[in-house]
Amino acid sequence: MPETDFKYDVFISYSHKDEEWVVNTLLPALENAGLSVCIDYRDFDAGKPSIVNMEDAVDESRHTVLVLTPNWTGSEWTDFEAVLTQTDDPVGRRQKMIPIMLEKCTPPKRVRSFTYVDFMRSDRLDNAWKQLFKALGKPNAPIPSSLTSTPDTGSRDTWHLAHPYPMPPNFTGRATELKMLDDWLADDKDRLFILRALGGFGKSALSWQWINAHVNPTEWTRLVFWSFYEGDASFEHFIEETLKYLKLEVPQGQRPQVDELLKAMQSQKILLIMDGFERALRAYSSMNAAYQGDEPKVEENQLDCVNINAEIFLKSVCSLPNVKSKVLLTTRLTPRAVKPRGELMLGCREEELTAMQKADAVEFFHKQKIKGTHMEIEAACAPYGYHPLSLRLLAGRILKDFENPADIVVAQKLKFDGDIIQQKHHVLEVSYNSLPTHEQKLLSTIACFRSPVEHKTLESIVENKDILDKDLHDLVERGLLHFDEKNKKFDLHPIVRHYAYERLTASDRTAAHTHLRDYFAAVDVPTKPQTLGDLIPIIELYHHTIWAGQYDDARKLFHERIDEPTYYQFGAYQLQIELLRELFPDGEYKLPRLSREDAQASTLNDLAAVYFISGLPHSAIPLFEQHNKLREKANNKRDLAAGLGNIAIQQMVSGSLNIAESNLRRAIALDSEISSIWDEASDVNQLGRLLVCRGLWEESAQEFDAARVSNIVG
Repeated sequence: MPETDFKYDVFISYSHKDEEWVVNTLLPALENAGLSVCIDYRDFDAGKPSIVNMEDAVDESRHTVLVLTPNWTGSEWTDFEAVLTQTDDPVGRRQKMIPIMLEKCTPPKRVRSFTYVDFMRSDRLDNAWKQLFKALGKPNAPIPSSLTSTPDTGSRDTWHLAHPYPMPPNFTGRATELKMLDDWLADDKDRLFILRALGGFGKSALSWQWINAHVNPTEWTRLVFWSFYEGDASFEHFIEETLKYLKLEVPQGQRPQVDELLKAMQSQKILLIMDGFERALRAYSSMNAAYQGDEPKVEENQLDCVNINAEIFLKSVCSLPNVKSKVLLTTRLTPRAVKPRGELMLGCREEELTAMQKADAVEFFHKQKIKGTHMEIEAACAPYGYHPLSLRLLAGRILKDFENPADIVVAQKLKFDGDIIQQKHHVLEVSYNSLPTHEQKLLSTIACFRSPVEHKTLESIVENKDILDKDLHDLVERGLLHFDEKNKKFDLHPIVRHYAYERLTASDRTAAHTHLRDYFAAVDVPTKPQTLGDLIPIIELYHHTIWAGQYDDARKLFHERIDEPTYYQFGAYQLQIELLRELFPDGEYKLPRLSREDAQASTLNDLAAVYFISGLPHSAIPLFEQHNKLREKANNKRDLAAGLGNIAIQQMVSGSLNIAESNLRRAIALDSEISSIWDEASDVNQLGRLLVCRGLWEESAQEFDAARVSNIVG
């Protein structure tokens, strides 16, 4: 067709899932440039087959713009439009096909051969529009300054608040700390800010207040608030969800995902809030972390990240060049990754959050409608070290006093002296003991949950349903319970959860977990989970089965419903470690609490194997040793040979070559004895590799030859 005979200048090929950007941004920009545009919803002829409309649109348009996103690559229709376009101009001499990359994706090879216009980088949008207009023959078209590549509007609606913090009422003070965060955000010096404090000092509340009252959404259009206190909020999940929020490709494997996010942080201004990061450290890595209090003393290795990729991420944020993004990390403990040899890395800043100012404490009590002079309130707060959580609980206790409600004089009979740990314990004890018995039981029952809980869930498990709402309101007013208005869920501060849980007797605790086990057993779960989130009810069922003392049932549940999806489908190895470790309540150096020795041996092997694949050979070796002892005791030669081969691999990795060789030779002898040809060939091959490591080339060659012979015979 002659160049002058085209009906349209541009035909837009796009996925309808990207319609908002195409219709509200791209289409008006092209038409404002004086281009005639063909778009399906407006210009396709009704009654014609879709294929014919597509053929006509391509034939009658000088150019076809492909809006490349994961949605586009997943659509057969858009792929067909690209084929039609390329048929008329296979090598691109007339620029018939113009790809624009709106979101990271992998288009077909025939499209990949063409240079695309990059609309992914917000800092280069002007250049992207210029490139596009030039390719369309309108090099002098006005740049649509008010239009962007994503529907960011400079409002907080564009932020990803994955786990909104249920802010208690009357946040007060912290002006110095808020300014400190403002200054850090405006400064180019430090990319990572660590806000450290013991529990109850208000790290989460301060962070939440800061982003909502101080961070400018027109400057920081991309922001993620992620709480590691949530049940599914692992570091792996954080990386994956952040990439999806940024509309970036999510590569296979955690390390490539971390690299993809770091790359984006070098080109874009992204603010990441990683709240409660101690849950990503070994000190708080168990499934029971929700019930832990402040650890008085922590070994150095407990400050390591559970996931090595989390360490890589933190170090890279501090050290990579040209990082435009910022990370605020709140934690009880400082990750050792950013503080090697006791000194912070360049690019990292750490501040400790301390007590409230006296004037702020007085203002808070007045906002809580408590009567008293400045001097009286200061005198009441001083014994508690102006610890924010303790003061909130103290205020709740005063408000609910039977004799003098809302009068500061109530504090006089509660006065107490002691260190900060004793102070927190004292005010919790007073608050808890002032509750009616049924409210104590309700609070302790809620403490059995490891994450926020919905009202309907509580309704289904409590005995006194008629007074449930009244009790919940009372607990919220006392400051003992949080209610998240947005998500309609109840939650406890970790310190309150720890205290309330510890108040349960052993029999009451078992009964509560049994009740919760029965509740989660009745929850419908997809037979084929699509995400780890789909497994949460089963994981909770497993957890409560364990804490109900039914270890054999928990192991059966793990193998039937959890093992395969977490290991093979999602590669959630750290989650597997946490789940399997629950079967070892006496520690991993003792046998799991199971009734049969074959089940104990199998569980030891399972945990050792997942330690192995996670790159932790020193954790795997003692478990394999225990496994092998049990297999030898049972005269199970096949599993013993496998265990000897497995432990030898770990010993090779850790440098214990002599003992590894001894174990391999013993495994080979057992394989031969039971005529396990394939296993023998594998172990002989492994022995050959070991001899190479020792520099014994001739012996190694002999073993490799033997392995080949075994394979041929087999």
